[in-house]
Amino acid sequence: MKVIKFEVEVTKLSRQQNLQQRIHHYTNIREENNALKSQNEELSCKLRRNDAILIQPLTVIGVLLESQRRVYISTSSQSTMLI
Repeated sequence: MKVIKFEVEVTKLSRQQNLQQRIHHYTNIREENNALKSQNEELSCKLRRNDAILIQPLTVIGVLLESQRRVYISTSSQSTMLI
């Protein structure tokens, strides 16, 4: 009778330990998840900043190329008109 009582007690204690381990594991996972979310947000901000920095010169280059193309077209049409 005492053996069965002790087995039940051991089972209860082991369940409590497993529960504590699961809670600890879950807490660790949540902390890691929050850290990864924060890191993801930081990297996303850096990426947006870098994209903005890269787009500005490309826009200027595009404007310059377009104006150069217009000058070329207008000079070539004037030379045709002169002939």
